[in-house]
Amino acid sequence: MASSEDIDGRTRERAGGRSPMPRTAIVIAIVAVALLVYVLGDVLLAVFAAILLAVALDALAGLLVERTPMGRGLALTIVCILLLALLAGAFAFMIPAAIQQISDLWDRLVELIEAGIDELRRFPALAEMMENADPMEAAPTPGTIAGQAFNLVSALASGLAATIIVIAIALFMAASPNTYIRGTVRLVPFSWRARVAETIAASGWVLRWWLIGQLVSMVVLGVSTGIGLYLFGIELWLGLALLTALLTFIPFLGPWIAGVPIVLIAFAEGIGTGIGVTIFYVVLQNIEGSFLVPYIQQRAVHLPAALMIAAQIALGTLFGIAGLILAAPLMAVVLVGVNILYVEGVLGDRRATPDRRIAPPPEAMP
Repeated sequence: MASSEDIDGRTRERAGGRSPMPRTAIVIAIVAVALLVYVLGDVLLAVFAAILLAVALDALAGLLVERTPMGRGLALTIVCILLLALLAGAFAFMIPAAIQQISDLWDRLVELIEAGIDELRRFPALAEMMENADPMEAAPTPGTIAGQAFNLVSALASGLAATIIVIAIALFMAASPNTYIRGTVRLVPFSWRARVAETIAASGWVLRWWLIGQLVSMVVLGVSTGIGLYLFGIELWLGLALLTALLTFIPFLGPWIAGVPIVLIAFAEGIGTGIGVTIFYVVLQNIEGSFLVPYIQQRAVHLPAALMIAAQIALGTLFGIAGLILAAPLMAVVLVGVNILYVEGVLGDRRATPDRRIAPPPEAMP
């Protein structure tokens, strides 16, 4: 396989010795991209979700292609069938019980909130404010209920349609990734094509390891939380463990959001149980942050916590739950692009970490 330096040299020769992209053009490109993101943010997030799913499918299909004589199309088909079978098995055996426990968990949280309101009524000032409030103002009218039901159905339909579109795009990308890589690379000048191809390859590598890290964290925290809560005697251990596993996909914020209902339910069982569960969960989070996360970051890219949380808040505010979920992998790709395209390509600082630099395959070059 040709190295990135060889490809870079060939593209310079094909470009006739032209100088790299001028900085003014880079500034214009950044402004144009910012406007495009602002206008088409939801669509771009859906495309990025498809890319993330395509990276996962490509990694799984690649394992089969490397270890068996089957072609890429057959390998991708087998991967999709196995994933569908796994999901069907999960829904058949685990999901019904988990859904029931999550429903019970919601009822329990409502009871705790009502108990908290009753405790607040013990304070004269707060009790007077609650008594003076007009309950009819907060009571929903039939028209309001119908409107909310229509909005809920519309949101579910839109979400289902978006999911189908994301899966379809991901399947096409995973089936022939080099087609889309070549098309993207051909959009930039010759002198930058090698570096853009390298950025795409490095981004794919980072996303693959980011996904591995998040899946490992989800399994470890979900199973560990479930076992710990079961040993503490928490009846809703399965629903809380599943909720923890799902929210762990959102780095930094997700596990701590999942810890809120865990701690509330634990303290509802008793002061001793609440303190014990809180200590257990905090220790578990520190173990995950001290061992799993650093190992994955060595393979992928270091994501500063403050920058990550700021990105999650910003994208969550602008684009809702989708922005919050995709903020971490999106920031990983942005950091790769900044390091390769700007720090190295514009500033000339070539101190990139070797294991983050992947030479693009020759067939991906136009």
